[in-house]
Amino acid sequence: MKAYLRLAGGLGNQLYQIAALALIAERTGLKPSVVVDGLHRYASARQPDVFRLLAPEWSKTICRSDLARCLVDGARIGRVLPLFGINDRNFWAAADRSPGRWPMVMDGYFQVGWSLGHLQRAIDLLGPSSIDSEEVSAADDECAIHIRGGDFLKVPLHQVIDHSYYSHAVQRAVGSGWKRFVVVTDDRSHAESTMELVCGASRVIQWRMAAGTSDALLDFERLRRAPARIIGNSTFSWWATALDERRGKTWAPLKFTRERHRDFFLPWEEIIP
Repeated sequence: MKAYLRLAGGLGNQLYQIAALALIAERTGLKPSVVVDGLHRYASARQPDVFRLLAPEWSKTICRSDLARCLVDGARIGRVLPLFGINDRNFWAAADRSPGRWPMVMDGYFQVGWSLGHLQRAIDLLGPSSIDSEEVSAADDECAIHIRGGDFLKVPLHQVIDHSYYSHAVQRAVGSGWKRFVVVTDDRSHAESTMELVCGASRVIQWRMAAGTSDALLDFERLRRAPARIIGNSTFSWWATALDERRGKTWAPLKFTRERHRDFFLPWEEIIP
């Protein structure tokens, strides 16, 4: 029997989903199987980047069954079947079930209800690795700032923070002794305009733009290796924070989306209202 997961979104969303799948599979004894077909339906097609970051055996969980892919991604049965479907509403109840005697189908983002213990166990099961590249070396005297742009800015649900949030976060970082900053972004134009406003509202700071890259995992690794960081309302940069073994000081927003406040914070996060 298998636990199927419909993979969706970018790397941050994918990490939440695979982490949830790992916990379900361990608890129920079901074999994990990941359906990736839906990633190609976005306006800007996503890639299953999560498998490049996790232990090699996870790449073997990609589902090859045409019938399963049709039901999980095409029919979205994980959202509607009360007995087999696991979504954001019933995930933690499903995680407490006894060993599985029937397949499960997971269809959700699984971003609420976590504890530090749940997260750490999921990370242990995922076995995430680091990206080995000279392009992602981090300076010990630079605090990273992640500014998300591009199509993220066009979704009203994600319009949670603006330059004033970054100004407050930079002021907190300066108060903690940080004087140099490096900006990691997928949208240099938006990041530059944001930093111009930040510099106008904050004390004099030194900042630079990280070298551009077409590989999102390199930016992820930059954020992960930073000795301290300011993140936006992005699960991408939040997971880089969560996988930071040094637990570097992180300034973060209260919300990921406009719908609700976050319900779980890492001990090394300082929240900026």
